[in-house]
Amino acid sequence: MTQIDDTFLVTGHHSQLYRIAGGRWDWFHKDKLPRAPETYDYLNFGCLTGTTDTDLYMSVSYYPKNERRKLTEEENARHQELVKQGRYEEALDLEEAAKKAPTRVIEGRLYHWDGQDWQVVAMPRSGKFYPEPATLADIFIESKDKVWAVGDNGVILVGNADLGFQDVSFKGDSEKLISITKFKDRMVLASDYGLHWFDGHLLSPLKPVLDPTVNKNIPTPIKVQTVDDMLYYFDAKHGVHSFDGERWTEIDIPSELLQRDFKGLSSKP
Repeated sequence: MTQIDDTFLVTGHHSQLYRIAGGRWDWFHKDKLPRAPETYDYLNFGCLTGTTDTDLYMSVSYYPKNERRKLTEEENARHQELVKQGRYEEALDLEEAAKKAPTRVIEGRLYHWDGQDWQVVAMPRSGKFYPEPATLADIFIESKDKVWAVGDNGVILVGNADLGFQDVSFKGDSEKLISITKFKDRMVLASDYGLHWFDGHLLSPLKPVLDPTVNKNIPTPIKVQTVDDMLYYFDAKHGVHSFDGERWTEIDIPSELLQRDFKGLSSKP
């Protein structure tokens, strides 16, 4: 979800994009939304951000249709051996297991809305050096001309819809990157296991790390976000913390907010 002036935009599975304004829900230009090509089951709209309602960026995941795959060389050799031994039911089970195995690889796209149409402006890891496609998890607009996007397989994109995007991640990196922001002139990235500085070429650990006495489990980042001169970090196990560049401060969350059926904060002092 993102906010543009007094309007909220919310994405959802299977090509859903809604606009909330004045307490009312409606589709955001439904007839203009990206649609799945014939060879794909559906599209999943992910993160969305923008500067105005005519300058939006959105990550979209393409889900190809599943196809029954053939047996691998190892499976085929095993199948022939089972047949020779008269173990026909096991051989049949092997065939059926291969037919049911998922074959599709989810592909990512970065879209841009200019007020008239949605256009694909980047296809992460689609070049000859990166044959495995990647999906995008987060988008951060540093300026109109400098937009960042991160995702699976260590992909880091930077650019804009007019001039195009460049993959600035380093070859061989397989980090699952889930969030990005800028803090005190440095880029901060969250992977699925920790926080990192990014100098434009390489990732390095963000230090100091969270106080290990808060939670000894491996951090499980959800989001990093900067407001003014403060970095805010959201973690599934460590909760919410702020960082001023030197030390971390835990933000206390009222227990009422953690309840499944939230009924409002207590009025007691």
